[in-house]
Amino acid sequence: DVFIYNKLSKQFTKLTTPAGAKGCGEFTNLKLNAERKELSTTCKSGARWLGYTYKFNKAGKIYLIKDEE
Repeated sequence: DVFIYNKLSKQFTKLTTPAGAKGCGEFTNLKLNAERKELSTTCKSGARWLGYTYKFNKAGKIYLIKDEE
């Protein structure tokens, strides 16, 4: 599980994949690109590797920006 710290509420909240997102359903093999403020995840599905890149909007909601299937 991945948790994000909210500075305003001073609490951690569990990060979940956006509704309707394809893929493995979990965040695995996470990589953070601090410069671009992106979160990348990869997973294996059968014989293929799948990759997804996410960003956060100004409201703090995560959304998919790149789908590498």
